[in-house]
Formats: sequence, C-alpha cells, structure tokens
Amino acid sequence: MTAAMALGLGAALLSCVHPRIELGPDPDLEKKTVVRRSLIPGAGNGTFALVKIQKGEVIGEYGGVLLVEKDVPKNTAYLVRLPACAQVEGQRYHWLDGKGSRAHVTRVNFAPSRINGYETKLQNAQIAAVCRRPFIVFTASRDIQPGEEILTSYGTSYDYDPFMKLKNVQRYFCKRLDIDCSKKFTYVP
Repeated sequence: MTAAMALGLGAALLSCVHPRIELGPDPDLEKKTVVRRSLIPGAGNGTFALVKIQKGEVIGEYGGVLLVEKDVPKNTAYLVRLPACAQVEGQRYHWLDGKGSRAHVTRVNFAPSRINGYETKLQNAQIAAVCRRPFIVFTASRDIQPGEEILTSYGTSYDYDPFMKLKNVQRYFCKRLDIDCSKKFTYVP
C-alpha cells in the first residue's frame, strides 16, 4: 500500500466517524423553569415553572449528547429520537441522550391524558422535533402558572407500564382527579 493510498483510506475512515457533540440548553429559556423534587411519588426530580408560560410558548430545549444508532446506551429513559432531517456538520444523528444534560426540560415527567376514561388535563407541555438545532423543544400546550409542575406525554412507543403500575403513582393521579380507581386503573398516554 502506498502512502497516498493509506492517506486516502484514513480520510475515508475519518469521514465515517461521528464526532461527540453535546447540545446545551438556551440559558434564557432556563430562566423560566427550575428542577426540584416532583410531586409524583417515585418520579424523582421534575421541572416547575418559575414564571407564567403562555400556551404555544417555548418552555425549553432538550439538551444532551447527539448519538448515532450504534452508540445508543441500553436502558436509559432520557433518549429522544431525532427527526430524519437532523444533521450536524453533514453527519446524520439518530438520538439525543439527555441523561447528563443541564437542560431543565430533560426532567419533565409524564402524566396520562386519560384515566379510566376521564380526561386528566394534567399535561401542559408537548414535545416538538425540528430539523435544526436544538432538534427537540418543549412548548406549552396550555397556559402554565408559576409553581406548576410541567408534565407531558412521551409518545406512544414509550413503555410507561413499569411506572404506571405502581400503586402510589396510581393513587396520586386518581386523587388529583378526584376519581375512584380502587377497582380499575387504565390510562392513555
């Protein structure tokens, strides 16, 4: 192999490597929220509004490390699939791992949209994927008052069952809605 061939092979290999890129949150958006212990039993931390957030307003950006399919860690609840159009510096990324991110919205918890057929009206945020940085944003689906915990649905492919089968979680949501769930508990994300 000649030096020129080796150099060409090395350049080709480098073009296939996806550099580690970490997306940080927008500091101005972070001023709208704070992370503290969630009101939902067993949920750990949650994201709370510090100011009134209007319906349709961007709450925050989902930060984290951009990943390709082969680099996706096993068993992490902080992975968000990127839209097919998500590219950085000509490279296609598939996922955003927010586990170590400082972005407050990476700690937004789930609330069901319906329990036992009743609309909960607990979700106050929605997730939107966009083709350019920051790729994932949370927007208010209704007005959010200061001090209110921000809650959303993670979509239909997320496995909610391990958490939603916990009796203390079921009791919490049923109490919030003032409904009897002692005989039956069904939910819709």
